[in-house]
Amino acid sequence: CGFSSLSYFSTVFRKECGLSPGEYASKVKG
Repeated sequence: CGFSSLSYFSTVFRKECGLSPGEYASKVKG
């Protein structure tokens, strides 16, 4: 997937999007 670890992905995702992958998924689903 291009990321060495899920924790690293979460850190980068939070920095880029301002929220965690889980929060983003919840927001997308409504």
